[in-house]
Amino acid sequence: SIIELVFENRFELGKGYEITVTGIEDLANNIMEPTTKAFSFYRPQPYDIVINEIMADPTPVVGLPEYEYIELYNQSTSDIELQGWKLVVGTSEKEFANVIIPSDSYLIIAKEIAYYDFMLYGDFYGFESFSLTNGGQSLELLDDNGTIISNISYSKSWYGDPDKSEGGWSIEQMN
Repeated sequence: SIIELVFENRFELGKGYEITVTGIEDLANNIMEPTTKAFSFYRPQPYDIVINEIMADPTPVVGLPEYEYIELYNQSTSDIELQGWKLVVGTSEKEFANVIIPSDSYLIIAKEIAYYDFMLYGDFYGFESFSLTNGGQSLELLDDNGTIISNISYSKSWYGDPDKSEGGWSIEQMN
């Protein structure tokens, strides 16, 4: 059920490799066709993934689902797996299970129950509980080694428009 592979040398960061699997047999003596897969080793660096958009105050509704959310953007050239990563919202810490953000793609993060409301907007990941303060707070995305990949402290003043700061509008990174 599990095969552990041990390699003589470390993989070089970003270099392409191939692995070939042959001779695997199941309990009914069926032999798997030889299979070759390409892969590369990549360790995410700070700001490969950024906190791109924040919806701290969804009420009154202005065209988006009535849930608080953040959006992550993977600006790297590699798909990045977030398993074991943490999202720190103020003093609350949330750990990701198995989720991958493809290269040059977005991931919406909110409460689990918001899935159906967000599925039309893109890839979604839900935590059992998720909340943001309207006036602002700090957000950190930490990899599985505790390295800060992205962090931001947002403020209500970022709206730059008193009408938008009353709710229903997200704050989005400009560049």
